[in-house]
Amino acid sequence: MNSIVHTEQNLHNDEKFVLFLFSQGVSSFGDAFQFIAATSLIVNITGSGFSAAFGLICSPILSILFSALAGYISDNKKDKTLLVLIDLIRGLIVLIFIYKHTISEIYSLIIVLSILDIFYNPPKRKFTTRILKNSQLMKGNSLLTGLTGGVYIVAPILAGILINNYGTDIAFFINSISFFISAFCIIIIKCKINKHDVTSKIKMSFKNTTDSLFEGIAYCLNTYTLRKTIFIGTVICFATTSVNIAFYPFAFNTLKVSNKIWGIMMSIFYGANLLAMPISLVGCFKIKTYYKIIIPLSLMGISVIWFSYGSTSEISLILFLQLLEGTILSYLSIILLSQIQIKSKNDFLGRIVGINDFINNLGKVLGIGCTYTLLRMTSSYAVFLLCAIITSAYAVYTFMSTKIHRLEEL
Repeated sequence: MNSIVHTEQNLHNDEKFVLFLFSQGVSSFGDAFQFIAATSLIVNITGSGFSAAFGLICSPILSILFSALAGYISDNKKDKTLLVLIDLIRGLIVLIFIYKHTISEIYSLIIVLSILDIFYNPPKRKFTTRILKNSQLMKGNSLLTGLTGGVYIVAPILAGILINNYGTDIAFFINSISFFISAFCIIIIKCKINKHDVTSKIKMSFKNTTDSLFEGIAYCLNTYTLRKTIFIGTVICFATTSVNIAFYPFAFNTLKVSNKIWGIMMSIFYGANLLAMPISLVGCFKIKTYYKIIIPLSLMGISVIWFSYGSTSEISLILFLQLLEGTILSYLSIILLSQIQIKSKNDFLGRIVGINDFINNLGKVLGIGCTYTLLRMTSSYAVFLLCAIITSAYAVYTFMSTKIHRLEEL
């Protein structure tokens, strides 16, 4: 299983993890500014809330094209080097937003950043397993998620205020600086390389890329927990992408929210990660309990929330529902990610993360198609209702299939 690089139990006192935690928090702070600024630019130029969802639309399509390759590269190159290099490139690219204000130029920059995000994810997940051991992954992922939540409570609101007063350029500049700081923090992390990893990389460097990817697929198919986890994530990705895209026209066209209110909405939704952190730390259940009880109940809760979106236009109630939705989705994300990291051998982890991203994003693309079709014929409410029905039905299926299946691997 994943290599153990230290035996510290208190992650707050672990210098490697604290530096990595800080690097991800800083970059998340900058990302929040870039997200609000890019959304504001697109809405101001096009006047359409649906156009602002471009990033949500293009990201999964790009991920289908590049995620498998990103996983392969992660398994064959030093994860630390990849993280630093990508952060530096992102820091430079974000600055171009300051000089490019046509819609085609903005879309092009969003595409490039989306591709870089795809290549960042596998080495990030692998690097986490290098500085933490298996028993610490749930806690480590919880802290990473919680920090992102804390950042998103403040950053989008602050971004909205700064953009209203000074324009979008300052937001992109802050995002650029955040990437450079993140890269510096990762550079100074001293991380030992396991001999097994070095041997594996030397052998894999002589393999054909396609053979290596198929080897990862075979490993995934032969591991029941990985198959189940990835499929659950795919269903969630389909539904959440559909709801998220429908939420843009719902917010900007139906509710007529301002940049300030939009910033508050994003702060509450993504800030809910902070609430998911203590929840995931309180209970450390057996794997069977997660798949048989926790995940089905969480999916049922999400379906109720989405059904409620279609039944109200009260901003205060919607903000409360966003808080609940964000908390549950973050909790599910922590569970699923931790299981993938724990169940994957270290020399396969990059490819498994890439395969997971690839399949999850197939679900997102399907969700995009369904949402686009529904929005052409009807309103956002129909999308919310459809996703509520699908999620609740899958919650029942997850419970029944886990109960029936003999889960020796779990």
